[in-house]
Amino acid sequence: KAYEMLRTLGGCSADELETIFKDWNKGALDSFLIEITGKILGQKDNIAKNNKSMVEVILDQSGSKGTGMWTMEEAARRGVPAPTIAA
Repeated sequence: KAYEMLRTLGGCSADELETIFKDWNKGALDSFLIEITGKILGQKDNIAKNNKSMVEVILDQSGSKGTGMWTMEEAARRGVPAPTIAA
């Protein structure tokens, strides 16, 4: 949530976010998740050699293989609620 808020509302770049998370990890928020988030934000796209952050290169999308639909059909057939999957 912190990443999303700083990225969208604060307009922070991945490089700025890397610094923020690394600074947070030096203080009261010192934790494994804060540490690896800072490291992840610091990763660059070495394949394209464009020096862009990997989080800016990776598309935020996923495909569907149909398993969710099959699950919903089976839940309906059995009369079992599956609201989380339906969402």
